[in-house]
Amino acid sequence: MNIDFTIEFKDILAMIISPIFIAITTQYLIERHPGSYERERYEKVVFPIFDKLETILYKKNLSDEDLILVKECRKIVDKNRMIAGGRLLHCFAQDEKTNFKSMSRKIDLEYDLCTRKLGLPLRPIDYRLNRSRGVQVFFLSLYISRLLISSGALISFAFIVYRLLLQIL
Repeated sequence: MNIDFTIEFKDILAMIISPIFIAITTQYLIERHPGSYERERYEKVVFPIFDKLETILYKKNLSDEDLILVKECRKIVDKNRMIAGGRLLHCFAQDEKTNFKSMSRKIDLEYDLCTRKLGLPLRPIDYRLNRSRGVQVFFLSLYISRLLISSGALISFAFIVYRLLLQIL
């Protein structure tokens, strides 16, 4: 009695591609149905902070007026501690004079993540790259992957590669 335990390459490939496809599909479906918590967080915390600080984000030297805006945003976070989220709580616990660049990155990231989760229009990539005054490879890769996923090109590409490999093998 011989038992054959050979696994072909196409089976290994199928075992690798299937979980990736499931993960991408699940993430896509989760992003399309955000909860009311995310909407409330965006309306009460993230957007008001971003709206006040957008013009001064990534600024090297903060004026007194800029510091007043940052303190107003700190009050927003303190007032809404339950829904602010760890990133913003940590961000506004720091000293804005020494860590404003880090604070700017966190606020920028928080805004982009919230708008993406809620399905709101994203800021154009050229606008983000120009406003950040620095290299933002993360945002560029996020933007490109978002385009590929939303258009279905990534999934179609994976399926085509899978079918081609099955035909070759």
